[in-house]
Amino acid sequence: MNEREELNKLLLQMEQYRAQYQAMENQIQTLTLSMAEVNMAKDTLREVGNLKDGQEMLVPIGGNSYLKAKLKEKDRTLIGIGSGVYLEKSREGAISYLEEKSKEIEKIILEMRETMRKIEHSMGELEKRVKELAKKVGEGDVTR
Repeated sequence: MNEREELNKLLLQMEQYRAQYQAMENQIQTLTLSMAEVNMAKDTLREVGNLKDGQEMLVPIGGNSYLKAKLKEKDRTLIGIGSGVYLEKSREGAISYLEEKSKEIEKIILEMRETMRKIEHSMGELEKRVKELAKKVGEGDVTR
């Protein structure tokens, strides 16, 4: 393979790394939102523990809108596990489940950030090689 072919190959590889890095950034944003939602549910369940059965409360329905409702049973919770399937758990059981879910999401985010650091390192090494090859083939700095 001549230097121009190698340069083109490395540029393509850098573009693939950039795309992979961007996709991981987007996934981390989505996971971060999911974790915030899980943490909000945990906090809400803890607060519900301070209420009495039959007490009036506001239930969010989206769009910054709420319904007034009476709490029927504060110690039973339905937890969505996907595909429209729900498990009934005690309030404390639901809090524990959500804590585990939050830890799992955090672990995935940390693993993805580590992978992103490796991608950054690989891109840095590729960029050095691309600059060397660009000088040799007379194209100047072609990394941007």
